[in-house]
Amino acid sequence: MLPALGTNPIGINIEASIGSRNATTPSQSKKFYRAFTCDKFYDCLLYFTRIWGVLTATVLAGVGIDFLYHSRLPGYWLIAYAVTIFIGETLWVATVFLKLTVRADHRFWKIWKYCTMLDDWKKTPPYILMGLMAMYKPYKLWLVYLGGGFAIFLGLLYSIISVFQKILKKRIGKKENRLGDLDSLESSRFEEITEVLDDAIPEPMPGSSVSLSDRLRPDQESVHEI
Repeated sequence: MLPALGTNPIGINIEASIGSRNATTPSQSKKFYRAFTCDKFYDCLLYFTRIWGVLTATVLAGVGIDFLYHSRLPGYWLIAYAVTIFIGETLWVATVFLKLTVRADHRFWKIWKYCTMLDDWKKTPPYILMGLMAMYKPYKLWLVYLGGGFAIFLGLLYSIISVFQKILKKRIGKKENRLGDLDSLESSRFEEITEVLDDAIPEPMPGSSVSLSDRLRPDQESVHEI
């Protein structure tokens, strides 16, 4: 009779040993789950914010056109707010297009860097200000409050995005520090091993002009015979 797969003739539980090697500790699984959820939530929040920004610009533009239809001057300001928000929310599309068409070492990127300075938490104050200015004179039109509320909420979303960016940067910095410590540990171990090997390798015999590497190198005639 053959022994069961779980236990070999010596009495070692093979399945238990394999399971213990493949199993992860609860702390590691929790850390991985938190990092995964944080990254996933940040991506979803970023996409939602971009869609919300285009929607906000559309609502403000509609309210501005309605104001102009009734010959109200604040309509021009609302349309200007809508155009500004739309440009700010679609500027990343132009950046992606330029990365595909312009070289990374081109001088144009020095100028484009100033065009993209207003990003992340820097968008929060102007968006909130635009929302409050839009609701300054509603003229009994409830869509004004809707557009202003959209702009204020958009500014708050960018402040939340900035907080998540700081959290992710800290985690990336910690991972880089851990990798650097591991690299330094491996290099130190490698140096120790090389020192031990250097001590263990015998010195060439005195009076002999043949080095150890030459003695270890195979003869060419024997190689040709093989």
